[in-house]
Amino acid sequence: MKSVLLTCLFSILLIVLFILIKNQTRPSFSTDSLPPAPYTILDVRTDLEYDSGHYPGAKHIPLHELGTRYTELTDTPGTIVVYCRSGNRSEQAVHLLKKKGLTNTLNGINQSKLKTLSFLNKH
Repeated sequence: MKSVLLTCLFSILLIVLFILIKNQTRPSFSTDSLPPAPYTILDVRTDLEYDSGHYPGAKHIPLHELGTRYTELTDTPGTIVVYCRSGNRSEQAVHLLKKKGLTNTLNGINQSKLKTLSFLNKH
């Protein structure tokens, strides 16, 4: 009886965790207040990930190299839209770039989200 009860409690816990994870969302942003183009798309994924497919025209600087290569972006006009696979590395990259004085940055989250951003597809 005790093992059946534990199994049921464990199953309920798994279901609750699944629901919580499924409903978890990444922060989003509004494109209503974005400045006009141009935009620079920055891919901070690894070389292997970039080579397997990337947003057309994206500049590639892997996150682990961004601390030394951020100066390549200092003369970039407009907004720098950063993306990676899940949004985690792009968020870290945005934070790093802002600390380095590049405040015109935006977390584009990931490549599939990037494809849905209407303001990028207009230009």
